[in-house]
Amino acid sequence: MYVNEKQDFRIPGFPRSVAGPKLVLARETRLLSFIPRAGYHASAGFVLSPQKMEDSIVEIKLDKTFSLLSFCQLTLSADLMGIGVRGYSLRSQVRVDIPFVSRLDAPNNGEVFLRLRGGADTYEETKLIGSAAIVGLRYHSSGFIAEFGLQITRSPEELSQLTVMHGEGW
Repeated sequence: MYVNEKQDFRIPGFPRSVAGPKLVLARETRLLSFIPRAGYHASAGFVLSPQKMEDSIVEIKLDKTFSLLSFCQLTLSADLMGIGVRGYSLRSQVRVDIPFVSRLDAPNNGEVFLRLRGGADTYEETKLIGSAAIVGLRYHSSGFIAEFGLQITRSPEELSQLTVMHGEGW
């Protein structure tokens, strides 16, 4: 099921939800943990909308993670979602994760991160473009994750906005 329920911003014309069978083909070669390891993720999916065929969704996701300097990670991401033949949503991200220095006998639980994001949404005659830069700190231990970051956003609603971001979000 796909749900378009963002409280602060909704793309005009995009369906609010699409429920139906979903088929996904995915391939993952990187070790997934709190900090991704070198490798890639590629997937393609299709959500069939039996209620309204023109609202069926095609999704393509590509992520490539590189190890830099044997301790820092660089991840390049691109997501494309097509809504029938009337619209699409494109998201891209460059992410750098730099772990805190840790003792050799203890696991590293924290990192500094930098994310640069961009996106474009088109639906019939509506075209929207936005971007964000986020810098912050992330800590994880025994399933607990805390993230604090500063996000600077450029969006169609406001030329620039300064916000504090808590947790992951697009």
